[in-house]
Amino acid sequence: MSAVRAYGRSLNDLKALTRRLDCERRSLTKNSALAMLLVTVCRRILPARKIDPSELTNIQASHQGYLQILDFYFFSDASLYCFGEHFSGPNWFTRLKRNVAILSVSDLDGTSVYNDFAVSGEYKTPGAPLAPDNGPLQSIEAAVSGLAFPNISATSV
Repeated sequence: MSAVRAYGRSLNDLKALTRRLDCERRSLTKNSALAMLLVTVCRRILPARKIDPSELTNIQASHQGYLQILDFYFFSDASLYCFGEHFSGPNWFTRLKRNVAILSVSDLDGTSVYNDFAVSGEYKTPGAPLAPDNGPLQSIEAAVSGLAFPNISATSV
């Protein structure tokens, strides 16, 4: 009988935890829905910001550099600088599903030789242009998924 009571108390505790979790979920879902509504309204009302991509310089190859890129393109015209999230109106990074790669190269004196970024996806995404066909980078086909990845050849730089 004591074991049945202990199981009953445990089930009651579990039921109480489930109710609290459900309340938290509803609160979170409500806030998420309100945020999406706000984003939708702002994207339709606010104008896209005019930017010059050449002004984005000194990008750190770090999370801070990634945030610098997002901040720079925030509210810019998505039809010109599309990250694959919204194709028109101002960029509003609510769920960026693209990879961002930052390459920063310095010489032995610490002088920056190259600093740019690339975003995965279609060619029209912001960032560095595609590598030329006759350059040191050659695409190879990945055996697993059929995607092309850059591969550095043995050419000396």
